[in-house]
Amino acid sequence: MIREDSEKQCEVVQENGVTSHPMGTRPGQIDPGVVLYLITEKGMSASDVQALFYHECGLKGLSGISNDMRQLQSSSDPRAALPSTISSTASGCMLGC
Repeated sequence: MIREDSEKQCEVVQENGVTSHPMGTRPGQIDPGVVLYLITEKGMSASDVQALFYHECGLKGLSGISNDMRQLQSSSDPRAALPSTISSTASGCMLGC
């Protein structure tokens, strides 16, 4: 649904874990072609893709460490830096809408 004012558009985008910024285990905004690729090229079922997008992506998938930003920010593991940077950048973009 398209809303006229940008504040409401931001609310709508933020309510959906697959179209917003990366969260703990959700990927954030992705190209729809990724779904088709996973099904046709990687042989994943729709339920496998759903499980991947809702439980293995986001901060957890980017870091390979955790879905908890507090743990990532306090970690000395170099893999913890990327999710924090992406999340901060995406949050800034969302606030600017």
